[in-house]
Amino acid sequence: MPADYGWIILKDELFDGEGRDESQTIGPSDIAPEVEQKLRSGKDCYFFKIYDDDNVHYYTGLGAALTEEATGTEEFCAAPLYDFAMPNAGATRIEWSGHPEWACS
Repeated sequence: MPADYGWIILKDELFDGEGRDESQTIGPSDIAPEVEQKLRSGKDCYFFKIYDDDNVHYYTGLGAALTEEATGTEEFCAAPLYDFAMPNAGATRIEWSGHPEWACS
Protein backbone atom coordinates (compact mmCIF):
# COMPACT_ATOMS: atom_id res chain seq x y z
CA MET A 1 0.00 0.00 0.00
CA PRO A 2 1.44 3.40 -0.96
CA ALA A 3 2.30 5.99 1.70
CA ASP A 4 -0.56 8.39 2.37
CA TYR A 5 1.84 11.29 2.95
CA GLY A 6 4.89 12.70 1.21
CA TRP A 7 7.40 15.51 0.99
CA ILE A 8 9.43 17.36 -1.62
CA ILE A 9 12.63 19.36 -1.17
CA LEU A 10 12.25 22.69 -2.98
CA LYS A 11 15.50 24.37 -1.96
CA ASP A 12 18.80 22.90 -0.81
CA GLU A 13 20.57 25.60 1.17
CA LEU A 14 23.72 23.50 1.62
CA PHE A 15 24.69 22.55 -1.90
CA ASP A 16 22.90 24.82 -4.37
CA GLY A 17 25.54 26.36 -6.59
CA GLU A 18 28.16 23.78 -5.62
CA GLY A 19 27.33 21.21 -8.27
CA ARG A 20 25.04 19.16 -6.04
CA ASP A 21 21.38 20.01 -5.73
CA GLU A 22 18.85 17.95 -3.78
CA SER A 23 15.92 20.16 -4.79
CA GLN A 24 12.95 18.30 -6.18
CA THR A 25 13.86 15.19 -4.19
CA ILE A 26 10.57 13.48 -3.28
CA GLY A 27 9.82 10.87 -0.66
CA PRO A 28 9.08 8.39 0.62
CA SER A 29 9.86 5.86 -2.10
CA ASP A 30 6.38 4.35 -1.85
CA ILE A 31 4.51 7.69 -2.10
CA ALA A 32 0.94 7.52 -3.42
CA PRO A 33 0.67 9.08 -6.90
CA GLU A 34 -2.08 11.43 -5.68
CA VAL A 35 0.21 12.79 -2.96
CA GLU A 36 3.07 13.28 -5.43
CA GLN A 37 0.69 15.19 -7.69
CA LYS A 38 -0.24 17.50 -4.78
CA LEU A 39 3.43 18.14 -4.05
CA ARG A 40 4.31 18.91 -7.65
CA SER A 41 1.35 21.28 -7.98
CA GLY A 42 1.83 22.88 -4.54
CA LYS A 43 -1.89 22.46 -3.77
CA ASP A 44 -3.00 21.44 -0.28
CA CYS A 45 0.61 21.43 0.94
CA TYR A 46 2.44 22.69 4.01
CA PHE A 47 5.84 24.44 4.03
CA PHE A 48 8.67 23.20 6.22
CA LYS A 49 12.24 24.22 6.94
CA ILE A 50 14.93 21.88 8.20
CA TYR A 51 17.87 22.93 10.39
CA ASP A 52 20.92 21.51 12.10
CA ASP A 53 21.64 21.74 15.83
CA ASP A 54 23.41 25.09 15.30
CA ASN A 55 20.20 26.50 13.77
CA VAL A 56 21.69 26.53 10.25
CA HIS A 57 18.92 26.30 7.63
CA TYR A 58 19.53 23.27 5.37
CA TYR A 59 16.36 22.62 3.37
CA THR A 60 12.99 24.11 2.47
CA GLY A 61 10.18 21.91 1.25
CA LEU A 62 6.54 20.96 1.15
CA GLY A 63 4.60 18.17 2.79
CA ALA A 64 1.22 16.79 1.77
CA ALA A 65 -1.09 13.99 2.78
CA LEU A 66 -3.75 11.98 1.02
CA THR A 67 -6.33 12.51 3.77
CA GLU A 68 -7.00 14.98 6.55
CA GLU A 69 -6.43 12.17 9.07
CA ALA A 70 -2.88 11.62 7.79
CA THR A 71 -2.01 15.33 7.99
CA GLY A 72 -0.13 16.31 11.13
CA THR A 73 0.57 12.76 12.27
CA GLU A 74 3.98 11.97 13.74
CA GLU A 75 4.87 10.02 10.61
CA PHE A 76 3.86 12.92 8.34
CA CYS A 77 5.66 15.57 10.42
CA ALA A 78 8.95 13.74 10.92
CA ALA A 79 9.31 12.03 7.53
CA PRO A 80 11.31 14.73 5.66
CA LEU A 81 13.75 14.95 8.57
CA TYR A 82 14.15 11.23 9.29
CA ASP A 83 13.81 9.91 5.72
CA PHE A 84 16.06 12.44 4.03
CA ALA A 85 17.66 15.35 5.87
CA MET A 86 19.10 13.55 8.88
CA PRO A 87 20.83 10.74 6.96
CA ASN A 88 21.77 13.00 4.03
CA ALA A 89 23.19 15.99 5.89
CA GLY A 90 22.98 15.44 9.64
CA ALA A 91 20.02 17.79 10.10
CA THR A 92 18.33 17.63 13.48
CA ARG A 93 15.10 19.68 13.43
CA ILE A 94 12.10 20.38 11.21
CA GLU A 95 9.67 23.26 11.63
CA TRP A 96 6.35 23.61 9.80
CA SER A 97 5.08 27.05 8.80
CA GLY A 98 1.88 27.86 10.68
CA HIS A 99 2.04 24.65 12.73
CA PRO A 100 4.52 24.91 15.63
CA GLU A 101 2.93 21.79 17.14
CA TRP A 102 4.31 19.74 14.20
CA ALA A 103 7.98 20.54 14.95
CA CYS A 104 10.23 17.50 15.41
CA SER A 105 13.82 17.00 16.46
